[in-house]
Amino acid sequence: MRALLRLVLAAIAGAAVVCAAIVCAAATAPVARAAVTAQAFFEEGTRHSPTVSPDGRFIAYAVSVENARTAARRAAALKRDVTIDNVADLQIAQMRAEDIVVKDIQTGALVSRVELGGRSAYSLAWGSNAHLLISAAQPVSRVSGNFIVFEVGARVISLDVRTNDVVLLFDNQSRVLGENRDLSGVVSLLPGQPDHILMAAARSGDRDLWRVNLATGDATRIEKGRRGTFRWVTDGGGRAVFRLDANRRRTTLTVYARNAEGRWNNVVTTRWREDAKTPPAFWPIGPGRDGAMYVLSLADGDDRYKIKTFDMETGALGETVIDDPDVDMLDGLVDHRTGLFLGAVKIRDRYEAVFVDPTLQKHYRALQRFFDDDANVSINEVSLSSPYMALTVSSPQSPGEFYLYDRQRQRVDSFFASYPEDLVEALSPVEPVQYTARDGLAVTGYLTHPNGRRTGAAPLIVMPHGGPEVRDYYDYDPFAQYLASLGYRVFQPNFRGSAGFGRRFAEAGYGEWGGKMQDDVTDGVRALIERGLVDRERVAIVGFSYGGYAALYASATQGDVYACAASVSGVTDLPELLKYEREQEGPASYAYGYVKKAIGDPRRDRDRLRATSPARLAAQIDMPVLIAHGRLDRVVPFEQAELMVEALRKAGKPYKFLEFKRDGHSLANLGTRVSLAGDVALFLDRCFYD
Repeated sequence: MRALLRLVLAAIAGAAVVCAAIVCAAATAPVARAAVTAQAFFEEGTRHSPTVSPDGRFIAYAVSVENARTAARRAAALKRDVTIDNVADLQIAQMRAEDIVVKDIQTGALVSRVELGGRSAYSLAWGSNAHLLISAAQPVSRVSGNFIVFEVGARVISLDVRTNDVVLLFDNQSRVLGENRDLSGVVSLLPGQPDHILMAAARSGDRDLWRVNLATGDATRIEKGRRGTFRWVTDGGGRAVFRLDANRRRTTLTVYARNAEGRWNNVVTTRWREDAKTPPAFWPIGPGRDGAMYVLSLADGDDRYKIKTFDMETGALGETVIDDPDVDMLDGLVDHRTGLFLGAVKIRDRYEAVFVDPTLQKHYRALQRFFDDDANVSINEVSLSSPYMALTVSSPQSPGEFYLYDRQRQRVDSFFASYPEDLVEALSPVEPVQYTARDGLAVTGYLTHPNGRRTGAAPLIVMPHGGPEVRDYYDYDPFAQYLASLGYRVFQPNFRGSAGFGRRFAEAGYGEWGGKMQDDVTDGVRALIERGLVDRERVAIVGFSYGGYAALYASATQGDVYACAASVSGVTDLPELLKYEREQEGPASYAYGYVKKAIGDPRRDRDRLRATSPARLAAQIDMPVLIAHGRLDRVVPFEQAELMVEALRKAGKPYKFLEFKRDGHSLANLGTRVSLAGDVALFLDRCFYD
């Protein structure tokens, strides 16, 4: 039955599977099975995106309306051939069908319900007490060279909750509607102008700033940007004061600040990746109630990200406002109605908000205690003009619940969970761990205990994160929890090179792919062995992106530690990756300069890069290997997987190859993730118990 389920899921995800005979042999002694399906760990709940109206009267959210008809529609869409003309329609057909619900907070009475025509909502926000903004999926077409390209886009409709009338924003700008795939960038809610908001949208290639009427949908351009502009920041009155531009691949950021005369001055050019969790070295937050401008900064000479003031006239950083001696600030907190600066966010083991207002800080500290100081209490919405805080509360054993906190009554009300109801019983506890690397560096990590078993030896899955300049923290991880539900202990180390612990810790990983970064992972495994928590004969390494590289390098060099290795979207050949980055970014680009600094110079470090490339070490691999990669990956190109598979084939080594034809680097499709989880589980069974 399990093998049949795996084959069905693989077909759903469109995965092509290639195996060497050794790995595809039948399993004999699987570990304990989860009480829920793999899909339950990865899918979202039936409701999401709650948002409270400015006056605190209404709450709105998206709710799934999945039924037999929508399931049949999705199944039929998956069977159809993909063409340039129908790709957007097919992608939308695979989405979850959703409605938008508006309720009275005090009475629970239904105020409005909007059908999205079988499509999904991306986000919700209140433009005013009367107007709810709904960003929804929409098939769009655009001209690319001599071709018309069909894509899934986002469009915003304004719902008047008094009349149930809806209007499409930018309805008077057909050229803008045709040119923009994602037309949902709200810049300012303009609280002093309840019928208008500011939005960003491209016209003639430039991304401009527009004033949009919520009642009519009409838009008027008020600021002209450039082709690379992707973000605007305004002051309290709605005047644009920062403009952020990116290069073509969105890997380099240039920030411009506007002075009193209206001139745009280049403040900084720095590394940036749109999908990364690590902020750039300079990130505008917004104005404060005191009139000062606040930014997130990793300034020259600073080891950690801090919140500082910024002088718009001189372009100079001012005093430090919020700092932590051990970890980075990750982002700012703003009043979601006015955009005014309120505080910052950091992560030690858990998410923490730091407010500059002492009263807000007392409320937040009370919330942390309410949840036993064992959860990530994340602020979704907070405004000085509203008594309500909208919260998402999560932990390893709670994937996410939405709460409303009334500051006046000091009352916390649960609204809904963002995960299936039958999942909670299958979740395992997570222990933060600290250990010392062989050179004395202090390293942290997270250990998920199988089915609540905190003591005794168990098979261990080592799961180094991607990036590598990101980090893991104490929260729900669907893949780790799924593996733990099968009886495995899962270890996620924040090796040197990880983000969040300061500049020195991150830069300690530069040039250490296959070196000290790898040693940090191994030293963590040995520390767990010393604690008696590891079945020494059953240790595997499974990683995504950089973690996939670490897994494959371990398969070639650490056969005494690991029994098998799995790489998902992983790097396999460092010189070839550097060549790809050079071709994509340009040899003189800031982004390529960073890659050379972090990984190595293709000329100066040629021998080291070759010696630490798994695809060039295939002959040394004496364990089963699984490789999974999305064909649409633009971060780590699919060719990296092909190089590894070909090297393993020539060397006669055991491997299994999963090609996901409709997915990219993050494997965002739910079917892909579920299929992958099942395949990894079977792979580990065969590795440990065959």
